[in-house]
Amino acid sequence: MFIISIDLLLGRQGRTKTSGTEGDEERGDVSIFPLAIPMLAGPGAITTVLLYVSEDRSPGFILPALVGSVALALAFAALTMLLSSFFLRVLGKTGVSVIERIMGIVLTGLSVQFVYDGLLKLGVLAAR
Repeated sequence: MFIISIDLLLGRQGRTKTSGTEGDEERGDVSIFPLAIPMLAGPGAITTVLLYVSEDRSPGFILPALVGSVALALAFAALTMLLSSFFLRVLGKTGVSVIERIMGIVLTGLSVQFVYDGLLKLGVLAAR
């Protein structure tokens, strides 16, 4: 994740190999992002839904609230994806590049935090 974030931060093209039928334009498409799927339905979201649904004593409004929350999140994600060409037109290539680099900074911070948390849990580093 850190390497991907550095590539985003520096504006490098992806390192994936493509066949001859895929053009450079498809390869440089910013809508293909490695964290898109986990952010929509990541382990935290799935675990939360499973925990709340599996409890016998949970109030009756929990299941409809969970279903509504998931539906609302998916609706916003679908709307954003449908309007991606509009955003590209409004922001232009420079704006998209700026946002890509900002997301690279955020992703770099997340990856460093994940490594730090892992080292704390392993006992390699002492907690303050």
